[in-house]
Amino acid sequence: MMSNDVPLSWYDFEVCISNLQTLPDDLDTKCLTGSLILIEYSVFEIVPAVLVRLNPSYLSIVGNSIQVLPPELFAIEGLTAPGIGDTMVHELPQNVTQFPSTLTYLYMSSTNISYFWLWIDQLLERTSRIGGYPLICAGGPAYCDELAKIANGSTASFNVHPLSQYSTNLMDPSKAAINGSVWLSVD
Repeated sequence: MMSNDVPLSWYDFEVCISNLQTLPDDLDTKCLTGSLILIEYSVFEIVPAVLVRLNPSYLSIVGNSIQVLPPELFAIEGLTAPGIGDTMVHELPQNVTQFPSTLTYLYMSSTNISYFWLWIDQLLERTSRIGGYPLICAGGPAYCDELAKIANGSTASFNVHPLSQYSTNLMDPSKAAINGSVWLSVD
């Protein structure tokens, strides 16, 4: 990666369980755009900007100590399924203004996310037309715990104060009941 003779056809980049903390800032000049990138269970604390510039078709940063996700991560054209699970993330970025036509799945199990911003509704609507699996794999975050409590009747609402900037689909307690529409989007 640090060498100048990295194969220009390098398409599949996988690092699992490492002490990798960052990436060379010029990695996007050495790798193919649209590469598959998995950097899992390493020690990243931020998402390096070069990952966004690489325009990966698949990106997994599962298991890193990342707390904040850049909104640009959700605007990578060609990206199909970002993996952000088992991180220290407590919210998705609020100011996502565009997302790729290719985005169909979000893996965010074992995060601290307890609410969703309004932009996720546009994504849910688009992917619901595609059919198939739920868009969001969210087992384990605070959101799913609250969702389960609403579904089983032990609470009537989410713990966060309702805001107009929140998702009207995923943050509506009436849609969280068993067989409610939330369950069509979240697993």
